[in-house]
Amino acid sequence: QLKEVAAEQGVVRSRAFVIPMSAREMTIPVLNQTTAPTAGNTSFFGGVSAAWVDEAGALTETEPTFRNMKLVAHKLGGYSLSSNELLADSAVALEALLKRLFGGAIAWYEDYAFLRGNGVGKPLGIQNAPALISVSRAGSGNDFDPADVGAMLKRLPPSSMRNAVWVMHPYVIPSLIALTASSSAAVTWIGDFRNGMPATLLGLPIVFSEKMVASGSAFDVLLADFGYYVIGNRDEISIAYSEHYKFANDQGAWRFTHRVDGQPWLNSS
Repeated sequence: QLKEVAAEQGVVRSRAFVIPMSAREMTIPVLNQTTAPTAGNTSFFGGVSAAWVDEAGALTETEPTFRNMKLVAHKLGGYSLSSNELLADSAVALEALLKRLFGGAIAWYEDYAFLRGNGVGKPLGIQNAPALISVSRAGSGNDFDPADVGAMLKRLPPSSMRNAVWVMHPYVIPSLIALTASSSAAVTWIGDFRNGMPATLLGLPIVFSEKMVASGSAFDVLLADFGYYVIGNRDEISIAYSEHYKFANDQGAWRFTHRVDGQPWLNSS
């Protein structure tokens, strides 16, 4: 067996809204939900509202408004060289190993872009999305405390309460272990130091990821409903081999590419 360090699993793709792209660019009509509602109304229906009327009374006309979301497939990839001797003499199935490594690398780097990409030549990540809502730390230090939990949860749409997940940098774990719901140490996030840590916080799953910012900085903790993140797949991972590129060096070249785009469904908080 070749010893290797396992990478973390992807955070976003398995929870996102994934659609196939039949061309490099794709435009999707999206309900415009960005207008701030007046008292007694909601913006969740894109401008459609209802009103109470008397019998035979006149109804008020309202129409939904739409905007366009444009997905553009961006290429992610790389290549590796291996000597023909290594390929012939390796005790492990080098071809299968490389395919696994390429697939893992693609998954890791696209996931990083879905979380933190700036949208320039790559997907627009949640960290840089205009719909992102930032919540300041309640305390003076870097600790993540119950007040921060409540401040983030109250900004989550009620419809996302069933699908949202917490994504945290592993360095937040000490703050989690120290969480107490009141001044009484009996109400804590972790019950004891013999059993495993809880996998949830207020009933929502916790995912730890090195792709988040280190503890104490913005974006070290994220509460998100990834069902509102759109991923456009132009094609699946493509792997090709060439013996000609480094023929004089007696090396083979493995190339891997993937074309994808992603951005949040919402364009405003």
